[in-house]
Amino acid sequence: MRRLFPTGAGLWVLAVGFGLIAALQEVRSADPQSPPSIEGTYRLVYREQPDGQQLKYPRIHGLLTYGKDFRNFNVYWMNENKKTFSMTYVAKYKLDSQQYHEESLYCLILDGINDQGPRYDLGGIKKSSPIKIEDGRIAFKLPLYNEPEVVFDGDKMIATRAGEFVDHWERVK
Repeated sequence: MRRLFPTGAGLWVLAVGFGLIAALQEVRSADPQSPPSIEGTYRLVYREQPDGQQLKYPRIHGLLTYGKDFRNFNVYWMNENKKTFSMTYVAKYKLDSQQYHEESLYCLILDGINDQGPRYDLGGIKKSSPIKIEDGRIAFKLPLYNEPEVVFDGDKMIATRAGEFVDHWERVK
């Protein structure tokens, strides 16, 4: 029976092959152009208002989940006059090294604070916004429904609508 490689050479070829595969995977994972992952479930911990007051549970609730391709967002708050606002939203999204892309699939807004009735949007709207990646943080403006600018930093997410609020979210483990 003939060997294709002598024993020593065959092992050497295998070692070099595995080494190349490992090096390529390391280069791919260290690619500075690929955005950090934002996948996970985040809960709203508190809201800072312009006057410095903090709203916490039970006056404010929120849960946000980013899956592989979809996001699900639910938020509720009550103002000092006991009027409420809530939003339920489902979207398809894509995050690449330059843009955050979103397509609305379903949105329901109940705005009792401004005495407006239920507003439904059954999807189809698509928009994108540029992203900024710096030191492992990723920042962008959520492009639909007048949503805030967000910054993801590890297990934290900060959502800011200038002059209105700064929401502090934590990834649920």
